Amino acid sequence: MSSEEHHKYRRIIVKAGTNILTGGKDELDEIFIENLVAEIAKLS
Repeated sequence: MSSEEHHKYRRIIVKAGTNILTGGKDELDEIFIENLVAEIAKLS
C-alpha cells in the first residue's frame, strides 16, 4: 500500500462479537482486548 493510499482512509470499523470479547466466558477478556487494540493501532 502506498503512502497516498494509506492516508486515504480515516476510519477503521471493527465488529467483534461477544464470544470474541469474552473468550466464551462470563467476563471480558481484557488481555485479548488490549492485544486487539494494539494490533488495530498498528494500522493507523
